[in-house]
Amino acid sequence: RAVGSITGVDHQPTPTTLMLLWSMVIFLGAVRRLPIPPLLPGWRGGAARMAASRPRPPDGSLEQLTVKQLKERCSQHGLPVSGVKAALIKRLRASGGAPGEKVAAAAGSGGGGGGSRGGGSRGGGGDLPGRTLMVVESPAKIATLSKFVGPEYELLACSGHVRALPSKPGSVAPDRGFEMVFEQAPSKGRVVQALVQAARRSSAVVLATDPDREGEAIAWHVAQLLAEKGALSAGQPVRRISFGEITKSAVLDAIGAPREIDMPLVRAQQARQAVDYLVGFNLSPILWRKLPGCRSAGRVQSVALRLLAEREEEVLRFAPSEYWRIALGFGPPGTPAGEGAAEGGLLEAEPTTLRGEPLGKLGLPNGEAAASAAALLAGAAPWRVTAVKRSSRQLKPPPPYNTAALQLDASARLSLPVGVVMQLAQRLYEGVELRGERRALITYMRTDSLVMSEDAISAARRLVTARFSPAEDWLPAEPRRFVDRKRKNAQEAHEAIRPVDFGVEPSSLEGLLPPKEAQLYELIWRRAVASQMASARHEALSISLAAEGAGTARSSASRRVFEGFEAVLRPAGGAGGAGGAEGGEGA
Repeated sequence: RAVGSITGVDHQPTPTTLMLLWSMVIFLGAVRRLPIPPLLPGWRGGAARMAASRPRPPDGSLEQLTVKQLKERCSQHGLPVSGVKAALIKRLRASGGAPGEKVAAAAGSGGGGGGSRGGGSRGGGGDLPGRTLMVVESPAKIATLSKFVGPEYELLACSGHVRALPSKPGSVAPDRGFEMVFEQAPSKGRVVQALVQAARRSSAVVLATDPDREGEAIAWHVAQLLAEKGALSAGQPVRRISFGEITKSAVLDAIGAPREIDMPLVRAQQARQAVDYLVGFNLSPILWRKLPGCRSAGRVQSVALRLLAEREEEVLRFAPSEYWRIALGFGPPGTPAGEGAAEGGLLEAEPTTLRGEPLGKLGLPNGEAAASAAALLAGAAPWRVTAVKRSSRQLKPPPPYNTAALQLDASARLSLPVGVVMQLAQRLYEGVELRGERRALITYMRTDSLVMSEDAISAARRLVTARFSPAEDWLPAEPRRFVDRKRKNAQEAHEAIRPVDFGVEPSSLEGLLPPKEAQLYELIWRRAVASQMASARHEALSISLAAEGAGTARSSASRRVFEGFEAVLRPAGGAGGAGGAEGGEGA
């Protein structure tokens, strides 16, 4: 009756009126110590009817988002971010990646079950009963992975670390067992919000970050943050999976064998992070004062700077010494003096002794000594061949790339900075568009391992068998398996860098990849194939000569008698510029 007299209507009061009245009741009860009656009957039903009667934009709430928000959602789902608002909305709906609509649907179903989007079918990319949240690092992986895992998985990217050590004193406490205090990264608010909402409506969470120390730590931080935000219900499983290549078989195998987060790997990453903080927090302010514009100094930069400084000091202490070299040119009888191999003679040799004394690198310290020695050797006669020695040697192929070798070789052969090399490799690993299909081309590119899987070794050997005949000449009897004995603690939980599919030859990608990406893929492909091929064979010839009373000389040369792996891994500067055999020699 009180409500009816105030509102002057017979039907159900509005939620605003009810809220105002309820506030008055609470206030009067507090002042006069009266018992507070239960919530006014009809409030829940009225609120539900009001919510159901509100007009909604067609097909969810994407129209209410700004262009910037739509682009962020496209990025999270691995979709292109170019275009006007209508194109972005259409792209999200076509991919089923409209997380905002899914949240609205879940909220609508929590009311009275009136709206068709609230309690109706959840197919076509909506929330599925028992749907699993899969968290990856990069948005670029989502489009590729979504083809493998099916609609029962919702894929979201955390885009790297979601928590970090704040740049303030006390973030790492050595006096308390190196206790570390992490905070949510300021730039990851929207990412964390999306992860929390998705975890709350999921039956399980799968952490599929990269298969290294950094990826393991990111997975741990995501799990910790979801727990802190209350996004995980009691008994909701949180498991870790990892795969070294983005292929259907590798991803499904990883999903079929989930595991717990590897805490030793997490602690290893945190140890490096703590050293970075303890070193960089003290060094960086000095660097900022001395070199304005520099960003920071830490565990790596400070040691590298010391090595450079020590090397520079050695250069400054170096005392240059003058020395001369003599080349002897031998021709047939009657060849005029002074016409050696460089001028058309047949044989070039280098003196090894002079008047019975060894002629070392600094044996001719000035021009006068060199001129005197040249006159003595040129006037000596006759020169006789005292020994001819033939020998052969085998040059084994190098192992497939690990990260350090790839950076070094690509920088030298392709003239690319290390940072650009890793960016290109990241794109090849996450997947590129090939004839309308997104495909990953290489395995994980951050590795210390030189090992290839048995399947990859077999695929490489089959390729060599198909391309070279007879196969027994081009393949070793047993597959080659490489182990880095110098680095016993190398990260060999995953493979060396190799092609995902050896059948995708570099020539088949011509015009489909940007030039630098194609060149890097060719470098990786050639190195991996060559690692399973036969050794190259070289023949060496050494000729010793002597002139009585003057001195001795030696001439040597080599030639390749069997290409072996060098047929695929061209020497540096060879055609294609895509790889080379270390130590390759000219004929």
